Amino acid sequence: MYYKFNKNYIFFSKFGINKLNFMAEGTEVQLNDAQVFEKLSKELGRPIASYADLAAPPPPPAPPTPEEIEKQKQERESSKVAWALSNNKVDKAVYDKYVQVGGNPEAVVYGRFLANKQSEDPNVNVEEVQREFNDIKEALGEKFIKNIGDAVINNEYGSILNLENEFTEFETTEKKLKTEGPQFVEMASNLVNTLGAGFEIEVLGADGQAPIKLKYTPDSEKVKALLQTLTTPDHVAKNVKKGFTKEAQEAIIRSSLINSDLPAFAKQIYDQAVFNKEALFRGIPTGTFVPAPVMTPGENEKRIEENQNILKQVQQARKDGVPLS
Repeated sequence: MYYKFNKNYIFFSKFGINKLNFMAEGTEVQLNDAQVFEKLSKELGRPIASYADLAAPPPPPAPPTPEEIEKQKQERESSKVAWALSNNKVDKAVYDKYVQVGGNPEAVVYGRFLANKQSEDPNVNVEEVQREFNDIKEALGEKFIKNIGDAVINNEYGSILNLENEFTEFETTEKKLKTEGPQFVEMASNLVNTLGAGFEIEVLGADGQAPIKLKYTPDSEKVKALLQTLTTPDHVAKNVKKGFTKEAQEAIIRSSLINSDLPAFAKQIYDQAVFNKEALFRGIPTGTFVPAPVMTPGENEKRIEENQNILKQVQQARKDGVPLS
């Protein structure tokens, strides 16, 4: 059987193959089964000798070779050092000195011993110094020399020795960011947009009065500014690292929106409390009070006028001598 291909598309959708790249754009060729299988083998990176091979699951990836493992280790070590230097975790001069001794306790002790001898005599014979050091090591024991070297390394290169733990933590956070970062951004965006449209707040009433319920509508510009703050890379990373919940973020967003214009919000509560108290003079239902919105300038004048009309009725009642109930 021959197949005619055009514009490098081939449709074997039931095998999960929708496109092959061995065709040049706009060309037409005729291929038999053997030719198709040969090109599929190259495209998929595994032998295909029949359509049954297409349906079969691909073999598991081969384990990395020792050379590949060593290359991965070297690449990670380079990434770790670059990360440490760029984030001021270690000083480059200190790191270079650490590399010279190779973290070898005996080499550290010998290096100090040689430097001391050279400070006394710049022309000292290095071979004689090495023999003297070996005699001291034999007399004191290798364990004693190692303990001294370990103490020096921990004291001088502690920041470098701790790099592995810090970099591992960084890698773990980066992996979490790739999966949980977009989740946090989506959740924060949904909460800000929902609460930004307005939400109800209940505040304890003063002097034994009933709780005050207010419909709070934030200003759109402050909603936008809060969303930008919550979705910055630093803020997202901080929350992913410590963990986050929808309930906690909702509480934070509510507080942030209110605190963005706290004086006006406090005035709204005060106006409502005053109305509740004054309304007792005429038995006006407290639920009819229309508070001046905190963050919606477009409706502000209209609602203030409504509030003033109601308060005028209350004040007139006081003038008429209506007693407190």
